[in-house]
Amino acid sequence: MQQKKINDIRLQYVAQYLRLTKNGHSKLSASLLISESINHGPWMARLIRSWANQYLSDGALLVSRCGKHQKVVSILNDEDIIIKINQYLHVQKFNLKIPDFINYISDEIFPFVGYEKNKKISEATAR
Repeated sequence: MQQKKINDIRLQYVAQYLRLTKNGHSKLSASLLISESINHGPWMARLIRSWANQYLSDGALLVSRCGKHQKVVSILNDEDIIIKINQYLHVQKFNLKIPDFINYISDEIFPFVGYEKNKKISEATAR
């Protein structure tokens, strides 16, 4: 939701910029005027010009993926691991105990992917 709000604001700046350039302002002066009106400096003016060029070429602004990428590799992305865990959970469905599940992960899953056998997951992770 926050990203949509930011994108809407950027589109407003681009619309103002395009109106000013259409009415005779140079690109630099139009972007500086908008930037100064929102208490920013030359860097924001440059961003506004960049967004306008992007909008004119693509018809939309790119959504930033900053901070959205996965920071660590998860073993849960491995389909074989998911199958093994699901099979274990299916067999243990009514008798599942968290300590037993933790031991299964450390004894069966971790060696399968090459982790140390004595490595454990926390109870919170197991839940």
